[in-house]
Amino acid sequence: MPTHSRRTVAITGANGFIGSQLVQHFSRRGWNVFAFCRTARNPSSLSNVTFKEWSLPDGIRDGDFIGGDVLVHCATVPYSRKQRDADEINIRGTEQLLSLARKLGYSKFVFLSSLSARDGAESHYGRHKRQLERIFDPSRDLVVRPGLTLGNGGLARAIFDTIQSHRIVPLVGGGRQPVYTIAIDDLCHALEKLIDRGRSGAFSLAAPEPVTMRELYEGMARKAGLRSVFVPVPYLPVSIVLRIADALGIELPITSENLLGLKQLRRLDVRADLEALDLHPRPFRDTLEALDLS
Repeated sequence: MPTHSRRTVAITGANGFIGSQLVQHFSRRGWNVFAFCRTARNPSSLSNVTFKEWSLPDGIRDGDFIGGDVLVHCATVPYSRKQRDADEINIRGTEQLLSLARKLGYSKFVFLSSLSARDGAESHYGRHKRQLERIFDPSRDLVVRPGLTLGNGGLARAIFDTIQSHRIVPLVGGGRQPVYTIAIDDLCHALEKLIDRGRSGAFSLAAPEPVTMRELYEGMARKAGLRSVFVPVPYLPVSIVLRIADALGIELPITSENLLGLKQLRRLDVRADLEALDLHPRPFRDTLEALDLS
């Protein structure tokens, strides 16, 4: 039975992997949903969802957000050689959204961050996510830091497709890096639970025990029904090749930014946040077994 028929959640980045799953989740749970994305659509199968066209930072129209109760900000412009002003766009757009939510009386602003967001992060992505987190008031706003989100989309889907396309898979650093994962439906339920409880501050959401990068890739290979060959590759030669490719403008499947992200992966303690919220994300193997990547 719908439990939130009189509440409305506004979700940015509604065409993205996590954003689109949140739209479906909140719709099924009886919320009214404003789904903000670059290309608006309104499928009849989601009668309580209104798709609205918008973009960061200048496509934000105040009137489109009137009537909402909670704003979940998933949209981001990725930094790249071709989009060097991405950081400025994300900061300005996020500040505008937060100001608008305050003005319109939204009860909660939720920002989707990342486990890689922390002071001193080596990767540009981790540093920028941490910079965006500082915009928010921990006594009022909610920052959610999910682990690698497993579902039929996003990075997990990209890894699966890569393994299907390449029988020989390089493992930078030997694939020993710890990876924290969370199923997309566990993330959706956790986020709704945080909102229902009126929680504020920053929370890390992932299964408490990580898997290694090698175990992640091996699991994806089993899921694909393949016997892939995994070849350990040291960081240094990969770093040299990527720096040369960057200088020459050559696009490779992995970038220097990806490599920095791999190097900074380390063990974390997410148990305190999970216990405080009474959350029990499924471990990687259970999630992988239930995952539909067809």
